[in-house]
Amino acid sequence: MNKHVMLKEIKTFTQYDVALSKLGKGSACGPTTIATLLNDSNPTTLTESSYIRQCYKQSGTTWLGLPAWQLVFTLRKYGKSEKIAVNCMWDHFTKEIDQNRAVAIKFDQWSSFKWSSRNFHYRYHWVTGIGYEVEEEKRYLHVLDNGAYDPLTKQTRESKVERISFDVNKSILTMVTFSPN
Repeated sequence: MNKHVMLKEIKTFTQYDVALSKLGKGSACGPTTIATLLNDSNPTTLTESSYIRQCYKQSGTTWLGLPAWQLVFTLRKYGKSEKIAVNCMWDHFTKEIDQNRAVAIKFDQWSSFKWSSRNFHYRYHWVTGIGYEVEEEKRYLHVLDNGAYDPLTKQTRESKVERISFDVNKSILTMVTFSPN
């Protein structure tokens, strides 16, 4: 059975358009994901840069990134948040999307001890899960990638939707739910 579900009208944020140092921008994917989740339930009046910067400081993100427990802790200030158990990740993720709630997704091949593999979509990156697809028994995540920076042209790109194989990447994924108060 083929199925395709996508959340509508999620405001995208770009981690590279924030007023942070070069290292800060490179590690702002977690705070950008937090900003996306919070803004979806309670739109901000701050500028995009100010909002992500606020989430960066509030979450305690460093140039090394943002651990999942810190992202959960930060989101709990605004509602209910929890890590999704690995053994039921796909089912819980699809349930959240079906209930019109985006999900924070972390790709982390370093903490998963999968250092030598080149099959994963990202080595380390937080994104916002906004949909899923099942096609001929293959499962796909639809995520907002938080934008990109091209060092050659020194240009940033807006966040875009990417289709990523869940099955190829599931061994390095962490997912975090959020529902506002």
